[in-house]
Amino acid sequence: MSTIMGLTAKEVFGEARFERYLQDAGGDVSTAIELAKWNQEFAGLLHTQIGYVELATRNAIDVRLRKLSLDENGTEDWTASGYVPNLVHSLISGIITEARSRAKADAEERSRRNSHRSDSNVLHADVLAQLMWGTWVKLIGQSTTSEKTIIQQKLWEKCLSSAFSHGPRGETGRIKVSKQLYYLRSVRNSEAHFDNLSNIAKNVNRIINTCYSVLNSMNPDLTHGWLDPGLLRKKARELEGLVSVIPPVQARSMQTL
Repeated sequence: MSTIMGLTAKEVFGEARFERYLQDAGGDVSTAIELAKWNQEFAGLLHTQIGYVELATRNAIDVRLRKLSLDENGTEDWTASGYVPNLVHSLISGIITEARSRAKADAEERSRRNSHRSDSNVLHADVLAQLMWGTWVKLIGQSTTSEKTIIQQKLWEKCLSSAFSHGPRGETGRIKVSKQLYYLRSVRNSEAHFDNLSNIAKNVNRIINTCYSVLNSMNPDLTHGWLDPGLLRKKARELEGLVSVIPPVQARSMQTL
């Protein structure tokens, strides 16, 4: 049975990916499958928990960019063609254009089906929903002070620092937020691509603390009632339990599957 399950697991996860689980399991197929299942469940938890931070970050930044756009162009729709604020345009004009295109395609599809919205209008909220985690990382910039971050520094001082007003001020604040967003993005990318998350699980407290820190820097009230660190810690401990029962490395290899 374990041989059959192993063959099936290779079809589900891919041969190279499942081989990593098999190595972690000391060659035991059943344990490797349990590790793979644990990985998927942990990925799901990470996705929902980091998702709260992503949504809060997106909306906090959106509020400030709406004001910047209103002051600069007379409209809050900072994603509209021809109305993207200058500093934002310099950093993510291509990303916004692609988001508009996806939002337009979604609107056209929506108008063809029985949806709660039957119109094909593209609103700012539709475009905003198409902007991903990397958008906010690009707007904040790298965690260094150099000529590569000049535009982000200007945007931070003019607008975005107010989105994280409960954190450090000035360039110190921008660098701190940058490090945190880059880190959470890397974790999110790992879980989204179904990478092996065993090393990430060992740093579960860092993930939790970073999430709380980002939320707190925007609004301390956001740290209550949304994240559930107990779920993440519990799932991380389950990995320890799986690893603890792994037998010594056996002679069996992938050839036995």
